[in-house]
Amino acid sequence: MANLVKSLGFNKPDAMTNLFLEIVQDTQVDPAEIAFQRVRMRSAKAEERLLGEEGGLLSDADFTKKLGVSSRSTIKNYREQLKIFAVPQGPRNFRYPAWQIHQRELLPGLQEVLQVLIGKYKMNPLGVVLLFLTKAEALEDQSPLELLRGAAADEDLINQVVEFADHYGDAR
Repeated sequence: MANLVKSLGFNKPDAMTNLFLEIVQDTQVDPAEIAFQRVRMRSAKAEERLLGEEGGLLSDADFTKKLGVSSRSTIKNYREQLKIFAVPQGPRNFRYPAWQIHQRELLPGLQEVLQVLIGKYKMNPLGVVLLFLTKAEALEDQSPLELLRGAAADEDLINQVVEFADHYGDAR
């Protein structure tokens, strides 16, 4: 969508949103549909902000480099084994949340949490990002990401986050 907006000559999403709303309002479209489209456009901006947090998204080449592995095929294998996850950006193009890398290694406990969220509950990538970045009362007002960053050798912290992820996935 962002590429389409840019291809039409709009560098700022707000400009495209305003044009869309003007066009829609000049036609005989149901007001409920206009309201729905406004909410959808706001959601797209929220999704963009969420994906931009904690280092944003990295290409497979950048992710490979930051992780210090030898090839992009390793990253593909990690993704298929649910050691990491990606946000699809087209049919064969993926971007990886940078926060999955902690001190040039995979985030402690990441694979265990992904096995629950994606393996067990088939959660979409945006839901996974939301879980990792949102502070939770059940985790003493910390996000799963914050807890796992401090969990290098602490199986109890990892288990706590895995249990939280299981409850989160089950509640969906």
